[in-house]
Formats: sequence, C-alpha cells, structure tokens
Amino acid sequence: MDIIQGLHVRENLTHIGVVSYSTHIHVDLTLGEYFEKSDVLSMIWAIDYMDGDRNTAGAIEEMRNMFNE
Repeated sequence: MDIIQGLHVRENLTHIGVVSYSTHIHVDLTLGEYFEKSDVLSMIWAIDYMDGDRNTAGAIEEMRNMFNE
C-alpha cells in the first residue's frame, strides 16, 4: 500500500494490475481498470486471502499476459 501511495496513478501515467494466487489464479485488477489511486487502494483492501498451494509461476504468467493485452 505504501508503494501505491507514492505512485502517480493516472490514465496516461501509472497503471496497476493485481493478481491473487494460490492453487488457482484470479485477476483482481487489470491494468487500466482504475485510474484513481483511492479506487485502486479500495479494491486491494477488498481482496480476500486465498488458501491453497502457491502457484507463483502461474501468477507471473498471468501478469505477463496483462502486459500483452
């Protein structure tokens, strides 16, 4: 959250994407979905913890896909 506070979140500046992962991967926030810092922070606070194994490789791949969209 501190990192986001220091960013300039705007349509023509910084975009933020969030992926939750455990055994399964869930895209919580796509790049370009929100351009107001307060909206991004509210969305992140609302993310539920996911139980299960840690599929880090799958989460990284999902984020790579976001950059290619």
